Amino acid sequence: AIPSPKTLKESFFTIACGGSAWRYHGYFHVRTESIVSRILCTQRGSMAWAVDGSASDEDHVVPQQDIILEHRDHSLPTRLYSYPVYLCSAYVSILAIIFKTPGFNWRRPPEFTENGISFTPVQLAHAASAVGFAVALGTTAIGVSWRRNLVKRKVGICVLYVNGISFITYCFILAFGSPYIASEDATGSSEIEPIRYCQWLFTTPAIIYTVSAMLRRSNSLDNTRSYAIVSDAVMIVTGFLERYCGSPFHELFFMLSMVAFFFTMLHFKTLAEMGANALIEISDRNRFHRIHSFTVTVWTLFPVVRVLSILGASYTTEELLNTMLDVATKGVYVVCLMVIKFTVVDDLLEERLVKAEDYVRKDVAREAKKDESVLGCVDAFYSRKLLAYQEAECWRNVRVRGLRDEGFPAPQAEAILEETLKEYV
Repeated sequence: AIPSPKTLKESFFTIACGGSAWRYHGYFHVRTESIVSRILCTQRGSMAWAVDGSASDEDHVVPQQDIILEHRDHSLPTRLYSYPVYLCSAYVSILAIIFKTPGFNWRRPPEFTENGISFTPVQLAHAASAVGFAVALGTTAIGVSWRRNLVKRKVGICVLYVNGISFITYCFILAFGSPYIASEDATGSSEIEPIRYCQWLFTTPAIIYTVSAMLRRSNSLDNTRSYAIVSDAVMIVTGFLERYCGSPFHELFFMLSMVAFFFTMLHFKTLAEMGANALIEISDRNRFHRIHSFTVTVWTLFPVVRVLSILGASYTTEELLNTMLDVATKGVYVVCLMVIKFTVVDDLLEERLVKAEDYVRKDVAREAKKDESVLGCVDAFYSRKLLAYQEAECWRNVRVRGLRDEGFPAPQAEAILEETLKEYV
Protein backbone atom coordinates (compact mmCIF):
# COMPACT_ATOMS: atom_id res chain seq x y z
CA ALA A 1 0.00 0.00 0.00
CA ILE A 2 1.23 3.49 -0.85
CA PRO A 3 1.45 5.81 2.21
CA SER A 4 -0.87 8.78 2.19
CA PRO A 5 0.58 12.23 1.41
CA LYS A 6 -0.07 13.29 5.00
CA THR A 7 1.96 10.35 6.35
CA LEU A 8 4.79 11.10 3.94
CA LYS A 9 4.80 14.76 4.96
CA GLU A 10 4.84 13.92 8.66
CA SER A 11 7.73 11.47 8.18
CA PHE A 12 9.70 13.88 6.04
CA PHE A 13 9.16 16.71 8.53
CA THR A 14 10.28 14.52 11.45
CA ILE A 15 13.46 13.41 9.68
CA ALA A 16 14.31 16.92 8.48
CA CYS A 17 13.76 18.57 11.86
CA GLY A 18 15.69 15.85 13.64
CA GLY A 19 18.60 16.21 11.23
CA SER A 20 18.51 19.98 11.56
CA ALA A 21 18.64 19.82 15.37
CA TRP A 22 21.36 17.18 15.39
CA ARG A 23 23.35 19.25 12.91
CA TYR A 24 24.15 21.78 15.60
CA HIS A 25 25.40 19.14 18.01
CA GLY A 26 29.17 18.93 18.37
CA TYR A 27 29.27 15.19 17.85
CA PHE A 28 27.51 15.48 14.51
CA HIS A 29 30.02 18.14 13.48
CA VAL A 30 32.96 15.85 14.25
CA ARG A 31 31.39 12.77 12.67
CA THR A 32 30.37 14.66 9.53
CA GLU A 33 33.89 15.93 8.98
CA SER A 34 35.32 12.47 9.64
CA ILE A 35 32.95 10.63 7.31
CA VAL A 36 33.10 13.14 4.47
CA SER A 37 36.88 13.39 4.72
CA ARG A 38 37.13 9.63 4.37
CA ILE A 39 34.81 9.58 1.36
CA LEU A 40 35.99 12.65 -0.56
CA CYS A 41 39.33 13.83 0.74
CA THR A 42 41.15 10.79 2.10
CA GLN A 43 44.64 11.49 3.30
CA ARG A 44 46.99 9.71 0.91
CA GLY A 45 50.22 10.65 2.62
CA SER A 46 52.08 13.63 3.93
CA MET A 47 54.05 16.17 1.97
CA ALA A 48 56.79 14.27 0.14
CA TRP A 49 59.37 16.37 -1.60
CA ALA A 50 62.09 14.91 -3.77
CA VAL A 51 64.84 16.56 -1.73
CA ASP A 52 64.93 15.19 1.82
CA GLY A 53 66.29 17.65 4.32
CA SER A 54 67.74 14.87 6.48
CA ALA A 55 70.13 13.68 3.77
CA SER A 56 73.22 15.44 2.55
CA ASP A 57 73.44 16.99 -0.88
CA GLU A 58 76.03 14.50 -2.05
CA ASP A 59 74.07 11.44 -0.87
CA HIS A 60 70.62 12.45 -2.16
CA VAL A 61 70.54 13.65 -5.78
CA VAL A 62 67.23 13.51 -7.67
CA PRO A 63 66.29 14.97 -11.11
CA GLN A 64 64.68 18.41 -11.01
CA GLN A 65 61.31 17.36 -12.51
CA ASP A 66 60.78 14.94 -9.62
CA ILE A 67 60.77 17.88 -7.24
CA ILE A 68 58.11 19.73 -9.20
CA LEU A 69 55.85 16.73 -9.73
CA GLU A 70 56.26 14.68 -6.55
CA HIS A 71 53.52 15.49 -4.03
CA ARG A 72 51.17 13.11 -2.26
CA ASP A 73 48.99 15.34 -0.05
CA HIS A 74 45.56 15.66 -1.69
CA SER A 75 43.54 16.90 1.29
CA LEU A 76 41.39 20.02 1.55
CA PRO A 77 40.43 22.11 4.58
CA THR A 78 37.53 20.48 6.40
CA ARG A 79 35.27 23.53 6.12
CA LEU A 80 35.22 23.27 2.31
CA TYR A 81 33.18 20.09 2.41
CA SER A 82 31.44 20.45 5.81
CA TYR A 83 29.71 23.73 4.85
CA PRO A 84 27.86 22.17 1.86
CA VAL A 85 26.59 19.42 4.18
CA TYR A 86 25.26 22.03 6.62
CA LEU A 87 23.63 24.04 3.84
CA CYS A 88 21.94 20.95 2.41
CA SER A 89 20.63 20.11 5.88
CA ALA A 90 19.32 23.67 6.28
CA TYR A 91 17.67 23.46 2.86
CA VAL A 92 15.90 20.23 3.79
CA SER A 93 14.75 21.92 7.00
CA ILE A 94 13.26 24.78 4.98
CA LEU A 95 11.42 22.30 2.78
CA ALA A 96 10.03 20.69 5.94
CA ILE A 97 8.87 24.10 7.18
CA ILE A 98 7.11 24.66 3.85
CA PHE A 99 5.34 21.34 4.42
CA LYS A 100 4.01 22.40 7.79
CA THR A 101 3.16 26.01 6.93
CA PRO A 102 -0.58 26.46 6.27
CA GLY A 103 -1.83 28.55 3.40
CA PHE A 104 -0.01 26.81 0.55
CA ASN A 105 -1.85 25.21 -2.31
CA TRP A 106 -0.34 21.98 -3.62
CA ARG A 107 -0.06 20.62 -7.11
CA ARG A 108 -0.46 16.89 -7.01
CA PRO A 109 2.59 14.67 -7.62
CA PRO A 110 2.56 12.00 -10.35
CA GLU A 111 -0.40 9.68 -9.79
CA PHE A 112 -0.19 5.92 -9.56
CA THR A 113 -2.82 4.23 -11.71
CA GLU A 114 -3.53 0.69 -12.77
CA ASN A 115 -1.67 1.30 -16.03
CA GLY A 116 1.39 2.79 -14.32
CA ILE A 117 2.43 6.29 -13.35
CA SER A 118 0.62 9.20 -14.96
CA PHE A 119 2.84 12.21 -15.77
CA THR A 120 1.89 15.66 -16.95
CA PRO A 121 4.41 17.45 -19.24
CA VAL A 122 5.70 19.51 -16.32
CA GLN A 123 6.05 16.44 -14.10
CA LEU A 124 7.86 14.62 -16.89
CA ALA A 125 10.30 17.54 -17.17
CA HIS A 126 10.84 17.44 -13.41
CA ALA A 127 11.50 13.69 -13.52
CA ALA A 128 14.00 14.10 -16.36
CA SER A 129 15.71 16.90 -14.42
CA ALA A 130 15.96 14.71 -11.31
CA VAL A 131 17.56 11.92 -13.35
CA GLY A 132 19.94 14.39 -14.98
CA PHE A 133 21.04 15.85 -11.65
CA ALA A 134 21.45 12.33 -10.23
CA VAL A 135 23.84 11.49 -13.08
CA ALA A 136 25.65 14.79 -12.54
CA LEU A 137 25.94 14.02 -8.82
CA GLY A 138 27.46 10.60 -9.48
CA THR A 139 29.88 11.92 -12.10
CA THR A 140 31.01 14.79 -9.91
CA ALA A 141 31.35 12.63 -6.77
CA ILE A 142 33.54 10.11 -8.60
CA GLY A 143 35.69 12.91 -10.02
CA VAL A 144 36.09 14.70 -6.70
CA SER A 145 37.04 11.50 -4.85
CA TRP A 146 40.24 10.84 -6.85
CA ARG A 147 41.32 14.17 -8.33
CA ARG A 148 44.93 15.01 -7.55
CA ASN A 149 44.45 18.70 -8.35
CA LEU A 150 43.31 20.46 -5.18
CA VAL A 151 41.77 23.38 -7.10
CA LYS A 152 39.76 20.95 -9.20
CA ARG A 153 38.57 19.24 -6.04
CA LYS A 154 37.49 22.57 -4.61
CA VAL A 155 35.49 23.42 -7.73
CA GLY A 156 34.10 19.89 -7.76
CA ILE A 157 32.75 20.19 -4.22
CA CYS A 158 30.93 23.42 -5.21
CA VAL A 159 29.44 21.68 -8.27
CA LEU A 160 28.49 18.70 -6.09
CA TYR A 161 26.62 20.99 -3.70
CA VAL A 162 24.73 22.82 -6.49
CA ASN A 163 23.64 19.57 -8.15
CA GLY A 164 22.71 18.09 -4.76
CA ILE A 165 20.37 20.97 -3.91
CA SER A 166 18.74 20.74 -7.34
CA PHE A 167 18.35 16.97 -7.06
CA ILE A 168 16.70 17.32 -3.63
CA THR A 169 14.34 19.97 -5.04
CA TYR A 170 13.07 17.90 -7.95
CA CYS A 171 12.77 14.76 -5.83
CA PHE A 172 10.71 16.78 -3.36
CA ILE A 173 8.39 18.00 -6.13
CA LEU A 174 8.01 14.51 -7.59
CA ALA A 175 7.32 12.90 -4.22
CA PHE A 176 5.02 15.43 -2.58
CA GLY A 177 3.96 17.88 -5.28
CA SER A 178 4.76 21.52 -5.78
CA PRO A 179 3.51 24.14 -3.29
CA TYR A 180 2.32 27.46 -4.67
CA ILE A 181 0.72 30.69 -3.50
CA ALA A 182 -2.23 32.06 -5.44
CA SER A 183 -2.09 35.85 -5.67
CA GLU A 184 -3.35 38.73 -7.76
CA ASP A 185 -0.76 40.93 -9.46
CA ALA A 186 -0.93 43.58 -12.15
CA THR A 187 -1.33 40.92 -14.85
CA GLY A 188 -4.19 39.12 -13.09
CA SER A 189 -4.02 35.83 -11.19
CA SER A 190 -0.55 34.52 -10.49
CA GLU A 191 0.83 31.32 -8.97
CA ILE A 192 4.07 31.71 -7.02
CA GLU A 193 6.23 28.67 -6.27
CA PRO A 194 8.38 29.48 -3.20
CA ILE A 195 10.42 26.31 -3.61
CA ARG A 196 11.80 27.56 -6.92
CA TYR A 197 12.99 30.83 -5.40
CA CYS A 198 14.37 28.96 -2.40
CA GLN A 199 16.37 26.71 -4.72
CA TRP A 200 17.80 29.70 -6.58
CA LEU A 201 18.67 31.38 -3.29
CA PHE A 202 20.73 28.36 -2.24
CA THR A 203 22.39 27.52 -5.59
CA THR A 204 23.15 30.73 -7.48
CA PRO A 205 25.55 32.10 -4.80
CA ALA A 206 27.40 28.77 -5.00
CA ILE A 207 27.70 29.15 -8.78
CA ILE A 208 29.10 32.65 -8.25
CA TYR A 209 31.59 31.19 -5.77
CA THR A 210 32.52 28.40 -8.21
CA VAL A 211 33.84 30.74 -10.91
CA SER A 212 36.26 32.26 -8.38
CA ALA A 213 37.12 29.12 -6.40
CA MET A 214 40.56 28.85 -8.02
CA LEU A 215 41.64 32.32 -6.80
CA ARG A 216 43.66 33.05 -3.71
CA ARG A 217 41.90 35.15 -1.10
CA SER A 218 42.36 38.92 -1.31
CA ASN A 219 40.43 42.06 -0.42
CA SER A 220 39.52 42.68 -4.05
CA LEU A 221 38.22 39.13 -4.46
CA ASP A 222 36.24 39.20 -1.21
CA ASN A 223 34.61 42.54 -2.07
CA THR A 224 33.69 41.56 -5.63
CA ARG A 225 32.34 38.18 -4.53
CA SER A 226 30.33 39.76 -1.70
CA TYR A 227 28.80 42.36 -4.04
CA ALA A 228 27.84 39.64 -6.52
CA ILE A 229 26.24 37.38 -3.89
CA VAL A 230 24.35 40.23 -2.18
CA SER A 231 23.02 41.61 -5.47
CA ASP A 232 22.04 38.07 -6.49
CA ALA A 233 20.08 37.59 -3.24
CA VAL A 234 18.39 40.98 -3.71
CA MET A 235 17.47 40.00 -7.28
CA ILE A 236 15.81 36.75 -6.13
CA VAL A 237 13.95 38.31 -3.18
CA THR A 238 12.65 41.25 -5.22
CA GLY A 239 11.68 38.84 -7.99
CA PHE A 240 9.55 36.91 -5.50
CA LEU A 241 7.96 40.12 -4.18
CA GLU A 242 7.32 41.28 -7.75
CA ARG A 243 5.11 38.24 -8.32
CA TYR A 244 3.45 38.46 -4.93
CA CYS A 245 2.57 42.17 -4.78
CA GLY A 246 0.11 44.08 -6.87
CA SER A 247 0.48 47.43 -8.58
CA PRO A 248 2.34 49.76 -7.99
CA PHE A 249 4.73 47.55 -5.98
CA HIS A 250 4.74 45.04 -8.81
CA GLU A 251 6.45 47.50 -11.17
CA LEU A 252 8.76 48.79 -8.42
CA PHE A 253 10.04 45.36 -7.42
CA PHE A 254 10.39 44.33 -11.07
CA MET A 255 12.59 47.36 -11.70
CA LEU A 256 14.67 46.67 -8.56
CA SER A 257 15.06 43.04 -9.56
CA MET A 258 16.35 43.99 -13.02
CA VAL A 259 18.81 46.51 -11.53
CA ALA A 260 20.07 43.84 -9.13
CA PHE A 261 20.34 41.44 -12.08
CA PHE A 262 22.51 43.96 -13.92
CA PHE A 263 24.87 44.37 -10.96
CA THR A 264 25.00 40.60 -10.45
CA MET A 265 26.06 40.03 -14.04
CA LEU A 266 28.60 42.87 -13.81
CA HIS A 267 30.33 41.43 -10.74
CA PHE A 268 29.95 37.89 -12.05
CA LYS A 269 31.81 38.89 -15.21
CA THR A 270 34.59 40.46 -13.12
CA LEU A 271 34.94 37.27 -11.06
CA ALA A 272 34.99 35.12 -14.19
CA GLU A 273 37.74 37.24 -15.74
CA MET A 274 39.79 37.02 -12.54
CA GLY A 275 39.31 33.25 -12.49
CA ALA A 276 40.28 32.87 -16.14
CA ASN A 277 43.41 34.99 -15.69
CA ALA A 278 44.47 32.74 -12.80
CA LEU A 279 44.57 29.70 -15.10
CA ILE A 280 47.97 28.93 -16.58
CA GLU A 281 47.04 27.14 -19.81
CA ILE A 282 45.55 29.20 -22.64
CA SER A 283 43.19 26.39 -23.67
CA ASP A 284 41.73 26.34 -20.15
CA ARG A 285 41.22 30.10 -20.28
CA ASN A 286 39.33 29.85 -23.58
CA ARG A 287 37.10 27.04 -22.29
CA PHE A 288 36.41 28.95 -19.07
CA HIS A 289 35.44 32.08 -21.03
CA ARG A 290 33.05 30.04 -23.18
CA ILE A 291 31.41 28.48 -20.12
CA HIS A 292 31.07 31.91 -18.51
CA SER A 293 29.47 33.33 -21.66
CA PHE A 294 27.07 30.39 -21.75
CA THR A 295 26.11 30.94 -18.10
CA VAL A 296 25.46 34.66 -18.64
CA THR A 297 23.35 33.90 -21.71
CA VAL A 298 21.22 31.33 -19.88
CA TRP A 299 20.78 33.56 -16.83
CA THR A 300 19.65 36.38 -19.12
CA LEU A 301 16.86 34.14 -20.44
CA PHE A 302 15.22 33.83 -16.99
CA PRO A 303 13.95 37.47 -17.06
CA VAL A 304 12.80 36.83 -20.63
CA VAL A 305 10.71 33.89 -19.41
CA ARG A 306 9.21 36.12 -16.72
CA VAL A 307 8.33 38.75 -19.31
CA LEU A 308 6.63 36.05 -21.40
CA SER A 309 4.64 35.07 -18.32
CA ILE A 310 3.56 38.69 -17.82
CA LEU A 311 2.52 38.84 -21.47
CA GLY A 312 0.23 35.83 -21.00
CA ALA A 313 2.29 32.63 -21.26
CA SER A 314 0.75 29.68 -19.42
CA TYR A 315 2.13 28.08 -16.26
CA THR A 316 3.11 24.96 -18.21
CA THR A 317 5.17 26.94 -20.71
CA GLU A 318 6.85 29.01 -18.01
CA GLU A 319 7.69 26.00 -15.82
CA LEU A 320 9.04 23.96 -18.74
CA LEU A 321 11.30 26.84 -19.79
CA ASN A 322 12.50 27.47 -16.23
CA THR A 323 13.26 23.77 -15.71
CA MET A 324 15.17 23.55 -18.97
CA LEU A 325 17.20 26.68 -18.16
CA ASP A 326 17.84 25.43 -14.62
CA VAL A 327 19.33 22.17 -15.89
CA ALA A 328 21.40 23.96 -18.52
CA THR A 329 22.79 26.47 -16.00
CA LYS A 330 23.95 23.86 -13.50
CA GLY A 331 24.82 21.00 -15.83
CA VAL A 332 27.40 23.04 -17.72
CA TYR A 333 29.64 23.12 -14.65
CA VAL A 334 29.90 19.34 -14.66
CA VAL A 335 31.30 19.70 -18.18
CA CYS A 336 33.52 22.51 -16.90
CA LEU A 337 34.91 20.17 -14.25
CA MET A 338 35.68 17.51 -16.86
CA VAL A 339 37.31 19.59 -19.63
CA ILE A 340 39.32 22.19 -17.66
CA LYS A 341 42.51 21.21 -15.85
CA PHE A 342 42.42 24.16 -13.39
CA THR A 343 46.20 24.51 -13.23
CA VAL A 344 46.87 27.69 -11.25
CA VAL A 345 49.77 29.33 -9.45
CA ASP A 346 48.55 28.78 -5.90
CA ASP A 347 50.36 28.63 -2.55
CA LEU A 348 51.11 24.95 -3.00
CA LEU A 349 52.67 25.43 -6.42
CA GLU A 350 54.71 28.38 -5.18
CA GLU A 351 56.02 26.27 -2.31
CA ARG A 352 56.93 23.48 -4.69
CA LEU A 353 58.70 25.93 -7.00
CA VAL A 354 60.63 27.34 -4.05
CA LYS A 355 61.73 23.81 -3.20
CA ALA A 356 62.77 23.26 -6.80
CA GLU A 357 64.66 26.55 -6.88
CA ASP A 358 66.44 25.64 -3.65
CA TYR A 359 67.45 22.30 -5.11
CA VAL A 360 68.75 23.91 -8.29
CA ARG A 361 70.72 26.43 -6.24
CA LYS A 362 72.30 23.62 -4.23
CA ASP A 363 73.02 21.66 -7.39
CA VAL A 364 74.74 24.66 -8.98
CA ALA A 365 76.81 25.20 -5.82
CA ARG A 366 77.74 21.53 -5.81
CA GLU A 367 78.85 21.66 -9.45
CA ALA A 368 80.81 24.85 -8.75
CA LYS A 369 82.67 23.08 -5.94
CA LYS A 370 83.47 20.24 -8.30
CA ASP A 371 84.78 22.70 -10.89
CA GLU A 372 86.93 24.43 -8.28
CA SER A 373 88.46 21.13 -7.19
CA VAL A 374 89.18 20.15 -10.81
CA LEU A 375 90.78 23.52 -11.50
CA GLY A 376 92.87 23.13 -8.36
CA CYS A 377 94.11 19.72 -9.50
CA VAL A 378 94.99 21.07 -12.94
CA ASP A 379 96.78 24.04 -11.42
CA ALA A 380 98.76 21.78 -9.08
CA PHE A 381 99.67 19.49 -11.98
CA TYR A 382 101.01 22.33 -14.12
CA SER A 383 102.79 23.82 -11.13
CA ARG A 384 104.58 20.53 -10.53
CA LYS A 385 105.37 20.24 -14.22
CA LEU A 386 106.77 23.77 -14.35
CA LEU A 387 108.87 23.09 -11.27
CA ALA A 388 110.20 19.95 -12.91
CA TYR A 389 111.19 21.94 -16.01
CA GLN A 390 112.91 24.54 -13.85
CA GLU A 391 114.80 21.86 -11.94
CA ALA A 392 115.79 20.18 -15.20
CA GLU A 393 117.04 23.46 -16.66
CA CYS A 394 119.16 24.17 -13.58
CA TRP A 395 120.60 20.66 -13.65
CA ARG A 396 121.31 21.02 -17.38
CA ASN A 397 123.28 24.22 -16.94
CA VAL A 398 125.32 22.66 -14.11
CA ARG A 399 126.03 19.47 -16.09
CA VAL A 400 126.97 21.35 -19.27
CA ARG A 401 129.60 23.29 -17.40
CA GLY A 402 130.83 20.10 -15.68
CA LEU A 403 131.12 18.11 -18.94
CA ARG A 404 132.91 20.98 -20.68
CA ASP A 405 135.33 21.17 -17.79
CA GLU A 406 135.98 17.42 -18.12
CA GLY A 407 136.92 17.89 -21.78
CA PHE A 408 133.85 16.55 -23.58
CA PRO A 409 133.10 18.22 -26.92
CA ALA A 410 130.00 20.41 -26.95
CA PRO A 411 127.88 18.18 -29.31
CA GLN A 412 128.65 15.06 -27.27
CA ALA A 413 127.82 16.83 -24.01
CA GLU A 414 124.44 18.06 -25.45
CA ALA A 415 123.53 14.52 -26.60
CA ILE A 416 124.30 13.02 -23.20
CA LEU A 417 122.16 15.66 -21.46
CA GLU A 418 119.21 15.25 -23.88
CA GLU A 419 119.00 11.49 -23.24
CA THR A 420 119.21 12.03 -19.49
CA LEU A 421 116.55 14.77 -19.49
CA LYS A 422 114.07 12.62 -21.47
CA GLU A 423 114.21 9.91 -18.82
CA TYR A 424 114.05 12.44 -15.98
CA VAL A 425 111.14 14.51 -17.28
